[in-house]
Amino acid sequence: MSLSIALRITLVAIAVSISLPAQAFKLIPIKVDFSPTGKNATQVFKLENDSDTAIAVQVSALSREMDINGKESYQNADKDFIIFPPQMVISPHKTQTVRVQWAGNVAPSQELSYRLVAEQLPIALSREASNGAHVNILMRYLGAIYIVPENAKHNIVVNRIEKEQTSNGNTNLLLTVENQGNSHAILGDLSIEVPTGRNIKGVSEKIKLPPSNLEGMNGENILAGHKRRFSIPWPNQLLSVPEKVKLEFTPWR
Repeated sequence: MSLSIALRITLVAIAVSISLPAQAFKLIPIKVDFSPTGKNATQVFKLENDSDTAIAVQVSALSREMDINGKESYQNADKDFIIFPPQMVISPHKTQTVRVQWAGNVAPSQELSYRLVAEQLPIALSREASNGAHVNILMRYLGAIYIVPENAKHNIVVNRIEKEQTSNGNTNLLLTVENQGNSHAILGDLSIEVPTGRNIKGVSEKIKLPPSNLEGMNGENILAGHKRRFSIPWPNQLLSVPEKVKLEFTPWR
Protein backbone atom coordinates (compact mmCIF):
# COMPACT_ATOMS: atom_id res chain seq x y z
CA MET A 1 0.00 0.00 0.00
CA SER A 2 1.21 3.43 -0.88
CA LEU A 3 2.41 5.47 2.08
CA SER A 4 0.86 8.54 0.60
CA ILE A 5 -2.66 6.61 0.68
CA ALA A 6 -2.42 4.51 3.85
CA LEU A 7 -0.45 7.03 6.20
CA ARG A 8 -0.44 10.79 6.76
CA ILE A 9 1.47 12.20 9.76
CA THR A 10 1.27 15.84 10.70
CA LEU A 11 3.95 17.27 12.91
CA VAL A 12 2.98 20.51 14.61
CA ALA A 13 5.56 22.67 16.41
CA ILE A 14 3.97 24.60 19.26
CA ALA A 15 6.99 26.61 20.41
CA VAL A 16 10.46 27.62 19.27
CA SER A 17 13.27 25.62 20.78
CA ILE A 18 16.95 25.14 21.21
CA SER A 19 16.52 21.55 22.40
CA LEU A 20 14.22 18.86 21.09
CA PRO A 21 13.03 16.04 23.35
CA ALA A 22 12.35 12.72 21.65
CA GLN A 23 8.63 11.97 21.65
CA ALA A 24 6.92 9.53 19.32
CA PHE A 25 4.07 7.09 19.14
CA LYS A 26 2.59 4.75 16.54
CA LEU A 27 -0.97 3.94 15.52
CA ILE A 28 -1.35 0.24 14.61
CA PRO A 29 -2.87 -0.71 12.22
CA ILE A 30 -3.09 2.37 10.05
CA LYS A 31 -5.95 1.07 7.89
CA VAL A 32 -8.89 -1.21 8.85
CA ASP A 33 -12.04 -2.49 7.13
CA PHE A 34 -15.16 -2.65 9.30
CA SER A 35 -18.37 -4.58 8.66
CA PRO A 36 -21.60 -2.62 9.25
CA THR A 37 -22.82 -5.35 11.62
CA GLY A 38 -21.50 -8.42 13.41
CA LYS A 39 -18.20 -9.08 15.11
CA ASN A 40 -16.17 -7.12 12.57
CA ALA A 41 -18.14 -3.97 13.35
CA THR A 42 -15.75 -3.63 16.30
CA GLN A 43 -12.00 -3.40 15.80
CA VAL A 44 -9.03 -2.89 18.10
CA PHE A 45 -6.19 -0.44 17.48
CA LYS A 46 -2.93 -0.06 19.37
CA LEU A 47 -1.05 3.07 20.34
CA GLU A 48 2.62 2.44 21.06
CA ASN A 49 4.62 5.05 22.94
CA ASP A 50 8.21 4.70 21.70
CA SER A 51 9.51 7.64 23.70
CA ASP A 52 11.11 7.98 27.12
CA THR A 53 8.32 10.29 28.26
CA ALA A 54 4.66 9.72 29.13
CA ILE A 55 2.32 11.23 26.53
CA ALA A 56 -1.36 12.15 26.43
CA VAL A 57 -3.25 11.05 23.30
CA GLN A 58 -6.78 11.65 22.06
CA VAL A 59 -8.57 9.42 19.52
CA SER A 60 -11.50 10.64 17.41
CA ALA A 61 -13.21 9.97 14.07
CA LEU A 62 -13.76 12.10 10.97
CA SER A 63 -15.90 11.43 7.91
CA ARG A 64 -13.84 11.68 4.74
CA GLU A 65 -14.61 13.18 1.34
CA MET A 66 -12.25 13.68 -1.59
CA ASP A 67 -12.62 16.21 -4.39
CA ILE A 68 -11.78 15.67 -8.05
CA ASN A 69 -8.17 16.78 -7.48
CA GLY A 70 -7.65 14.41 -4.53
CA LYS A 71 -7.94 17.01 -1.77
CA GLU A 72 -9.60 15.57 1.32
CA SER A 73 -12.15 17.30 3.55
CA TYR A 74 -13.42 16.13 6.93
CA GLN A 75 -16.37 16.45 9.28
CA ASN A 76 -16.63 15.33 12.89
CA ALA A 77 -17.97 11.78 12.98
CA ASP A 78 -17.72 10.79 16.64
CA LYS A 79 -21.48 10.01 16.62
CA ASP A 80 -20.81 7.20 14.15
CA PHE A 81 -18.37 5.38 16.44
CA ILE A 82 -17.96 4.35 20.06
CA ILE A 83 -14.30 4.85 20.92
CA PHE A 84 -12.89 3.61 24.22
CA PRO A 85 -10.90 5.11 25.69
CA PRO A 86 -11.11 8.40 23.75
CA GLN A 87 -8.29 9.95 25.77
CA MET A 88 -5.40 8.33 27.58
CA VAL A 89 -1.97 8.75 29.06
CA ILE A 90 0.58 6.24 27.75
CA SER A 91 3.64 5.53 29.87
CA PRO A 92 7.09 5.39 28.27
CA HIS A 93 7.61 2.33 26.02
CA LYS A 94 4.09 1.05 26.75
CA THR A 95 1.14 0.16 24.55
CA GLN A 96 -2.51 1.21 24.94
CA THR A 97 -5.31 -0.62 23.14
CA VAL A 98 -8.27 1.36 21.80
CA ARG A 99 -11.59 -0.28 21.02
CA VAL A 100 -13.52 1.26 18.10
CA GLN A 101 -17.10 0.19 17.41
CA TRP A 102 -19.21 1.21 14.41
CA ALA A 103 -22.47 2.82 15.56
CA GLY A 104 -23.75 4.18 12.25
CA ASN A 105 -25.87 2.84 9.37
CA VAL A 106 -26.09 -0.96 9.56
CA ALA A 107 -26.99 -1.32 5.86
CA PRO A 108 -25.07 1.26 3.79
CA SER A 109 -25.55 1.00 0.03
CA GLN A 110 -21.91 1.84 -0.59
CA GLU A 111 -18.65 1.79 1.31
CA LEU A 112 -18.23 4.65 3.81
CA SER A 113 -14.86 6.28 4.32
CA TYR A 114 -13.52 7.75 7.57
CA ARG A 115 -10.31 8.85 9.22
CA LEU A 116 -9.33 7.66 12.68
CA VAL A 117 -7.38 10.51 14.25
CA ALA A 118 -4.82 9.82 16.99
CA GLU A 119 -3.22 13.04 18.17
CA GLN A 120 -0.88 13.91 20.97
CA LEU A 121 -2.26 16.50 23.39
CA PRO A 122 -0.18 19.50 24.55
CA ILE A 123 -0.07 18.43 28.18
CA ALA A 124 3.19 18.50 30.15
CA LEU A 125 3.44 15.16 31.96
CA SER A 126 7.02 15.45 33.11
CA ARG A 127 9.22 18.21 34.47
CA GLU A 128 11.31 19.96 31.83
CA ALA A 129 14.88 20.92 32.48
CA SER A 130 15.02 24.36 34.03
CA ASN A 131 17.67 25.67 31.61
CA GLY A 132 16.71 26.46 28.03
CA ALA A 133 13.49 26.41 26.05
CA HIS A 134 11.93 23.29 24.58
CA VAL A 135 9.71 22.41 21.66
CA ASN A 136 7.02 19.78 22.06
CA ILE A 137 6.43 18.04 18.74
CA LEU A 138 2.81 16.93 18.64
CA MET A 139 2.24 13.91 16.41
CA ARG A 140 -1.05 13.38 14.60
CA TYR A 141 -1.91 10.17 12.76
CA LEU A 142 -4.72 9.91 10.20
CA GLY A 143 -5.66 6.26 9.91
CA ALA A 144 -8.09 4.97 7.27
CA ILE A 145 -11.38 3.30 8.19
CA TYR A 146 -13.75 1.82 5.63
CA ILE A 147 -17.26 0.57 6.47
CA VAL A 148 -17.60 -2.15 3.84
CA PRO A 149 -21.02 -3.52 2.86
CA GLU A 150 -21.36 -7.11 1.73
CA ASN A 151 -20.21 -7.82 -1.84
CA ALA A 152 -18.73 -4.33 -2.26
CA LYS A 153 -16.88 -3.89 -5.57
CA HIS A 154 -15.19 -1.04 -7.37
CA ASN A 155 -15.98 -0.10 -10.97
CA ILE A 156 -13.39 2.26 -12.45
CA VAL A 157 -14.42 4.11 -15.63
CA VAL A 158 -12.55 6.74 -17.65
CA ASN A 159 -15.40 9.05 -18.64
CA ARG A 160 -13.50 12.05 -20.04
CA ILE A 161 -10.24 12.43 -22.00
CA GLU A 162 -8.83 15.87 -22.83
CA LYS A 163 -5.73 17.64 -24.05
CA GLU A 164 -4.29 20.10 -21.55
CA GLN A 165 -1.92 22.97 -22.26
CA THR A 166 -0.12 24.12 -19.12
CA SER A 167 1.02 27.64 -18.33
CA ASN A 168 4.67 26.62 -18.81
CA GLY A 169 4.03 25.34 -22.33
CA ASN A 170 3.77 21.61 -21.61
CA THR A 171 1.10 19.38 -23.11
CA ASN A 172 -0.66 16.80 -20.94
CA LEU A 173 -3.27 14.11 -21.30
CA LEU A 174 -6.07 14.89 -18.84
CA LEU A 175 -8.12 11.90 -17.64
CA THR A 176 -11.27 12.07 -15.53
CA VAL A 177 -11.76 8.73 -13.78
CA GLU A 178 -14.95 7.77 -11.96
CA ASN A 179 -15.52 4.98 -9.46
CA GLN A 180 -19.06 3.85 -10.25
CA GLY A 181 -18.82 0.95 -7.82
CA ASN A 182 -19.55 0.81 -4.10
CA SER A 183 -16.00 0.17 -2.86
CA HIS A 184 -12.85 2.30 -3.08
CA ALA A 185 -10.01 1.34 -5.38
CA ILE A 186 -6.31 2.15 -5.14
CA LEU A 187 -4.70 2.16 -8.59
CA GLY A 188 -1.76 -0.06 -7.75
CA ASP A 189 0.85 -1.00 -10.38
CA LEU A 190 -1.13 1.06 -12.88
CA SER A 191 -0.55 0.96 -16.63
CA ILE A 192 -2.60 2.61 -19.38
CA GLU A 193 -3.16 1.35 -22.91
CA VAL A 194 -3.62 4.28 -25.33
CA PRO A 195 -4.47 4.21 -29.07
CA THR A 196 -1.99 6.46 -30.91
CA GLY A 197 -4.34 7.33 -33.78
CA ARG A 198 -2.15 5.50 -36.30
CA ASN A 199 -3.20 2.44 -38.28
CA ILE A 200 -0.64 -0.12 -39.36
CA LYS A 201 -1.97 -2.54 -42.02
CA GLY A 202 -5.48 -1.85 -40.84
CA VAL A 203 -4.68 -2.42 -37.17
CA SER A 204 -4.93 0.43 -34.67
CA GLU A 205 -1.55 1.11 -33.07
CA LYS A 206 -1.53 1.20 -29.27
CA ILE A 207 1.08 2.09 -26.67
CA LYS A 208 1.26 1.07 -23.05
CA LEU A 209 2.27 3.63 -20.44
CA PRO A 210 4.00 1.97 -17.44
CA PRO A 211 3.74 3.10 -13.79
CA SER A 212 6.94 5.13 -14.18
CA ASN A 213 5.12 7.37 -16.70
CA LEU A 214 2.09 7.81 -14.45
CA GLU A 215 3.43 9.72 -11.47
CA GLY A 216 0.56 11.37 -9.60
CA MET A 217 -1.89 8.72 -10.78
CA ASN A 218 -0.27 5.38 -10.00
CA GLY A 219 -1.16 4.30 -6.46
CA GLU A 220 -3.90 6.91 -6.04
CA ASN A 221 -7.19 6.23 -4.25
CA ILE A 222 -10.64 6.69 -5.79
CA LEU A 223 -13.38 6.46 -3.19
CA ALA A 224 -16.72 4.81 -3.97
CA GLY A 225 -18.97 7.15 -5.94
CA HIS A 226 -16.18 9.71 -6.44
CA LYS A 227 -14.35 11.17 -9.44
CA ARG A 228 -10.64 11.97 -9.77
CA ARG A 229 -8.90 14.00 -12.46
CA PHE A 230 -5.32 13.14 -13.41
CA SER A 231 -2.85 14.92 -15.64
CA ILE A 232 -0.04 12.91 -17.25
CA PRO A 233 2.59 13.93 -19.83
CA TRP A 234 1.36 13.76 -23.40
CA PRO A 235 2.90 10.65 -25.07
CA ASN A 236 4.99 11.61 -28.11
CA GLN A 237 3.37 8.85 -30.19
CA LEU A 238 -0.14 10.32 -29.84
CA LEU A 239 -1.52 12.09 -32.92
CA SER A 240 -4.70 13.34 -31.26
CA VAL A 241 -6.90 12.93 -28.19
CA PRO A 242 -7.91 9.25 -28.04
CA GLU A 243 -11.58 8.36 -27.79
CA LYS A 244 -10.87 5.84 -25.05
CA VAL A 245 -8.04 4.43 -22.96
CA LYS A 246 -7.74 1.23 -20.96
CA LEU A 247 -6.60 1.17 -17.35
CA GLU A 248 -4.91 -1.93 -15.97
CA PHE A 249 -4.11 -2.04 -12.27
CA THR A 250 -3.88 -4.17 -9.16
CA PRO A 251 -6.66 -2.94 -6.82
CA TRP A 252 -4.80 -2.44 -3.57
CA ARG A 253 -6.90 -2.20 -0.43
